[in-house]
Amino acid sequence: MFESIASHPFIQHIEAHFQAILKECSALSAEDFLDWPVRDAYAGSWRIYPLYCSDPGWSVGASIPGNRRRCPEVCRLLEPIEGLALAGFSRIEPGTHIYPHVDSTESLTLRSHLGLFVHHGAEIRAGDQRRTWEPGKCLAFLSSTVHEAVNRGPTSRTVFLVDVLAECAHLPLRTRAV
Repeated sequence: MFESIASHPFIQHIEAHFQAILKECSALSAEDFLDWPVRDAYAGSWRIYPLYCSDPGWSVGASIPGNRRRCPEVCRLLEPIEGLALAGFSRIEPGTHIYPHVDSTESLTLRSHLGLFVHHGAEIRAGDQRRTWEPGKCLAFLSSTVHEAVNRGPTSRTVFLVDVLAECAHLPLRTRAV
């Protein structure tokens, strides 16, 4: 089941900066992305470009400092988000199926996907609802919802994935002391 995005300031913030996010993602090559580490979670090619993870044990976490240097604007946009748990670019190639699953996180998160490079051959299911992504628009669902994604189209599908702790998802963005 997809969540309404209207009451989540971090999602409105992400959508408002679509062009900056798209620009930095566009500068990355396919070789910059890493295979999703849980190989039995999907068939095909699911690759990620991680920028932030609150779990220090995550197996691709070592790449994050270098990745952050290559995407400074996107990382700056993440700074005011309270409860940030995970952020990065997620790409699935044609013919890829991410199997139905519930995310195994210790804390419940609100997951958002900002459509970057998307088409109607790619879709996501959360609960019993199916959606396709739109460029510059977010889809959001709770990590406890059974979800899956598939790319039946001719080109890769790339989204900007941001997970925020559910208890923080409705909070206003933090402001910096000047």
